Amino acid sequence: MNVKDTDVKVIDVKVGYHIYPPQLSALCNAVKSAASHTYSCAPAPMQYAAFKMLSDLESCDSYIKHCSRILKSVSTYCYNELTSVGVKAVQPKAGYYIFPDFEVVHNKLRQRGLETGQDMCDIIFEEASVALMSGGPAFLRPEDELTTRLCFVPFDGGKALNASREIGLETLLPSSFVQEYCTPVYDGIQVRNKS
Repeated sequence: MNVKDTDVKVIDVKVGYHIYPPQLSALCNAVKSAASHTYSCAPAPMQYAAFKMLSDLESCDSYIKHCSRILKSVSTYCYNELTSVGVKAVQPKAGYYIFPDFEVVHNKLRQRGLETGQDMCDIIFEEASVALMSGGPAFLRPEDELTTRLCFVPFDGGKALNASREIGLETLLPSSFVQEYCTPVYDGIQVRNKS
């Protein structure tokens, strides 16, 4: 498998490793001991994929740069659109979700008899087919707070990656990139204009 192959479906699997300098060998041994009682090893296909990735660091580096700029473009789009209508949010620096606070609509929700963040998420799903995870107690937030975990990766990553590669790392992604290659995210954010 080559990192450049796009005909491979990717599932969410996590593999990691640690590198310890010699002066931290005691810490390394403690971590190994704790780990051996927590898990045994990653499944063989994951080990093979990690080996292949680490064997081709140049392709891996390119892949990471493309994915990072795609996610930055999507997160910037989400942040700009949400905050432009009064939703509070902190622009993500990494990752694949934003944690917006929809307090701006709290009074309108109360008028409809909706009090909690989960109530808001349920009605958004029912009326706009946009799925959000309520912040609430699952994220150590008050139940009536209108924070949500908005994951912005429900798009064809292979399509976006191919487009980013065609554009090249030396050229910025166009402002239309999210609409063109991350369409479900674009449509989900824009649905606010239709309701």
